[in-house]
Amino acid sequence: MKGELCFCIQGKNLYLEQVLVDYMGVPIFFLCRDEQEYYVALCTDLEEYNYVVIRAASQEIYDLLHGKIPMRDIILNQKEYWEVFSGEEVSLDTVIEHKTGHLDLSVLPEEKACFKVLTEDMKRFVDQFDDQFFSTKYFCEYKPAHGDDGFSTNISIHLPWSGIKAFTNLGNYSFKSHWSPQAVLETEFDWEYGHESKRAVIKRDCGQSECWLYDDVMNAAA
Repeated sequence: MKGELCFCIQGKNLYLEQVLVDYMGVPIFFLCRDEQEYYVALCTDLEEYNYVVIRAASQEIYDLLHGKIPMRDIILNQKEYWEVFSGEEVSLDTVIEHKTGHLDLSVLPEEKACFKVLTEDMKRFVDQFDDQFFSTKYFCEYKPAHGDDGFSTNISIHLPWSGIKAFTNLGNYSFKSHWSPQAVLETEFDWEYGHESKRAVIKRDCGQSECWLYDDVMNAAA
């Protein structure tokens, strides 16, 4: 079922990514994707197969999957939604865009109802999503700054502890990690930047479930 074409909205094909809630085998709350973005779909009519569909940022999907935001709120937080009336095939669907303020709240999940991971298959999906989310959101957004000493910067970002594992798969870089008595994990890795060797030190000052990540990057030859 994953990868099945679900909708065509504004010229973009949306394919099934993951069913989050189903009823007697029918997906009623699920994730879709086009080539770049995530969408959340809610079945509002099980007989006619009509849907409410919204586009959501990866951060919102992460919050949804981890129960940090109620299922109805990820819909209400958007400025607009699409109402989809199913045709005999996707190309024959009727798609109407509305402002979210006009949405009938009675069709939404119950207030404060949050998504919960209940199966091993779902846990695997959430873990895979987390790996991709953190590798793209944090590591790939790193932008070095050049200074008089060659190469240096300092970045501070908030990082949930569950996403630390995303930083352990960085190809052929060399690593060295240790814990200090103050519960600070330091990880060093080296890589080539142009014709120079660089070194990064990642410090994680960790609490029970989250930590702060600091990147201090310097010229290894210095």
